[in-house]
Formats: sequence, C-alpha cells, structure tokens
Amino acid sequence: THRGPCARAGQPNQESAGVVTRSSAKRSTQKLSLTDSCCAHGSGSLSTQVMASLFKRSLSKGSAKDGKSDRGSTDTWTSDAPTEGDVGNLDDLVGGMSVEGGAAEEGRGGSAIGSGGDAAGVPDMAWGPTDASGFVVRVGPNYKKNRKKAPSAPSLYEVLSVKMMSSPALVDNPTEAANTEGMPELPAPVETTHFEHVPRYLVVAWNLPTGAPSMMNAPSSAAEVCVVYTFGITAETAGALADLESASPAIKLWETYCREASDENSEMKGRFKAITTIVNFSEVNVPSMLSGYNSKPVLIKKTGSLTRRGDVLEMNVNVHTWPFTTRKGFNVLIPTFPTMILDSAFVIEGRDDDEVPEQVVGCARLSNPSLEAALPVAS
Repeated sequence: THRGPCARAGQPNQESAGVVTRSSAKRSTQKLSLTDSCCAHGSGSLSTQVMASLFKRSLSKGSAKDGKSDRGSTDTWTSDAPTEGDVGNLDDLVGGMSVEGGAAEEGRGGSAIGSGGDAAGVPDMAWGPTDASGFVVRVGPNYKKNRKKAPSAPSLYEVLSVKMMSSPALVDNPTEAANTEGMPELPAPVETTHFEHVPRYLVVAWNLPTGAPSMMNAPSSAAEVCVVYTFGITAETAGALADLESASPAIKLWETYCREASDENSEMKGRFKAITTIVNFSEVNVPSMLSGYNSKPVLIKKTGSLTRRGDVLEMNVNVHTWPFTTRKGFNVLIPTFPTMILDSAFVIEGRDDDEVPEQVVGCARLSNPSLEAALPVAS
C-alpha cells in the first residue's frame, strides 16, 4: 500500500471569511449535468436530471415538516425515514462515501492505492486533515431569529484515519473493523479528558448501500461499503475540559452530549449533524440544481446508533434505511466519486445562546474516492 500526503490537501476551502447568512453561504450555480453513463450504473430507467429534480423536491418537502431540528429552520436536513416526513441530504451521502487508507509516516493523511493514479490520469484516493474554518456554523445572539453563521474555530478532535471497507451486510462494530491493530496514536499524549464520559476517540461510520435501491423495499442491511472516520482528542480540547466552568459554549455542549446522548435519549443524540462540501463542485458532473445543497448540514437521528466502546464514542449511521430518493441519488452519483474532493465535518447542534457559537468536533478531507478500492471487512 502506497502512503503519501493527501491529494490536494493544501487546497483552501471555498468559504468566505467573516459572519455570513445562509443565503450568502450558498455556492454559485454551475451549468453542469450528469452524463448518461451515470444513469446506467443504477436501475437506468430514469434520467439523471429527472432524478435530481425528484430528489430536490423531496428535500424541500422534508424541510417544511422537520420541526425537530430547530423549530422549522431550513438550514438543517434530517436523515430519518420518510414516514416521519424527514429526508436526508445527498451532499452528506456523497461526503460519507469518500476514502480509505492509513496514516502517513509524516503527518496525518494517507493513500489507499498505488502512487501512479489510473489510466485516465485520475489521482489516487486519499485522506487528510482539512481546516475547520472552512465550515460555517451557527453563532449568536438569537440564532433562531438572526440565522447568522461564521467560520468554525479549530476542531476539537483531529482526524487519525479514514478507511473504506466492503461488507455483505451492515457492519455492527465499525470501530473494531477499522482498527484491527488497535486505536491509532493520539495527536498529542492525553492521559485523561477529566471526565469519564468524554472519550479520547470519536468514530463516525457510514454504512452505504452499493446495490441499486428499490422503491418498494428498504432493507436495514445489505451489501455495502462502510466508511469509517477515526478522530482523536487534541491537547487543547483536553485542557479546556479541565476548567469546564470557563470553557467555550461548544466545549460545554460537547461534554453534555457525551454525558447525556444515547439511543434512549433521542433528543440529545439527534443533535449530531454532518456537513460535507464538494470542494471541486464546478469540475465534476453533478446536476447544477443541487448546488444549493452543497455544504448543507444533515441531522443524524434515528438512523444513527450511538455506542460507547471503552474510550471510544461511536456514531454508526445506517444509510440503508434513508429515503428512496436519497439512496437513488447516491447510487446515480457513484461514477463521479473518483473525481471528487470532499471536505466533511461533524458538529453538535447548538440551539440556545449558551450553546453557540458551534464548533466542529472533527473534520477531514477525502479525495478521489472509488468503491473499487474498498477492502473486505475481516471476518
């Protein structure tokens, strides 16, 4: 396995500095469309543009019914089943689908394939760190009224690895599957987080179906790729937790989340959200009508399982049960993944003034993903 720096890891994120509103944070629309070959990858019966139109319509309907995230705000989508009136976000599915690899010997980042790229000149799939300030997050005062966002402060946890594995069924223990030789070293020696319930590691796993989706049947488990992000706490975050009383609202919210969130406490667990940006949106074959959903947060509610495994907090997301239009959109876009550069972040949603500004918990850059590079999950 070749190991090297993340492909284009130095490329700046495409977010403007300073406080921005939701409308000004949107990407400019690009006049692009998917090729017919993309349709042929899925069931092939619907054109790409029709699927994109249906997908966009489903997002709009879902947002109007979502009152669970922030009393009707349209800045956040939710991933729960359509029977609840909630819909997932295609951009976040794309973001969950990206990379594999181990840490490079110098610095963080790695590549899963050989160094030469493919015959068409597409660079190898790779992962690495990205700047948390490239993601705009909620700020106060009175976010519910003012809807203002600003670039995030540095992330609370640092990416240690991103691995992509193939499996014939849902991966129940992605932490163990992705870290068969033990958890990776932390970015700095951290003996304690000062609280038993605050872990030194955060693992986020996306279980993504690889077969063509069925409108009539949404199995909870099937052939898939499982993409696993492993993050480690930074010394700065551990130090802030040592004096929680004077810590930032985001640190306090993270401590509360780790203490209270569980599959039984769905209200707190449902504050976990993912944000993914297609950095090179204008260069890849993605329908232009989806540009407004680039960097759109998605709440992970009932489709995410939260588990504590010793010093690890694991969020395992089951995309098999997401709405048909979201799964279909993901399937149609699979052929474009090897050309994408994706920045993904995970955030705990702040709702009141004492919970903002929000802050990215962990983020990573995923470059040139390919399903063909997924390694089989060990038995």
